[in-house]
Parts: sequence; structure tokens; C-alpha cells
Amino acid sequence: MFNKYIRLRDKGKPCISCLTPYMDSFQATHYHKAELYPTLKFNELNVFGGCIKCNLFLDGNLEMYGVNLPERIGQEKFNELNQLAANEKKTVHKWDREELKKIRTKYNLKIKQLKQTL
Repeated sequence: MFNKYIRLRDKGKPCISCLTPYMDSFQATHYHKAELYPTLKFNELNVFGGCIKCNLFLDGNLEMYGVNLPERIGQEKFNELNQLAANEKKTVHKWDREELKKIRTKYNLKIKQLKQTL
């Protein structure tokens, strides 16, 4: 549900990395990789719509993602996100079933709300 929400939220916006105009095939791409930064996996400031080429074939095209992300979220939030990532290196997080249920419920509701505004 989280990835679906991100794709819906970013519908019509260009790829976060290469700025290719929006396509229905866009994916939810993570700036800080979910497998390396599990607490940022569901952080809305860490995940944006991106094209398949950047996400799959260019491993996120992180250099350009890092250039464009502050323009999308602002420099202060970008700095906060990077600080969260730096702090996470000191911790380990494993998502439990209850946390994931809450996330699913939260994003089902956000999707419904977003669809009402479109």
C-alpha cells in the first residue's frame, strides 16, 4: 500500500532522478535503500516516483536523485533525512507484524483520501 500511495501521490510529476515526464509505469524509488536503511523504508520523504530505467537499471540514479530531492522537499528536510540515515547506521530495526498492519491501514486511508482530491 505504501508504494501504491507514493505512485498516486507523485502522479503527474517527473522522475525524481532524471526528470523524465510522468509515465504510468513509474515506481516508488527509495533514496536511502530500504534494505540498508529499514527505518526509512516507509518514510515519505525518502521515497518518490521514478522511472523504471533509473530505479532498476541505474540503481536509483542516486547522484541525480540527490540533486533533485532537495528541490522537491526542501533543503532542511533533505538534511533531516540524511541525518536519520546517518543515525540508523547505529541501530537495527526489524518490522514486526503489528507495525506492518498499522502501516498498511494508514496508507489504505491515505490512498482513499488522495483519490477523493484527484
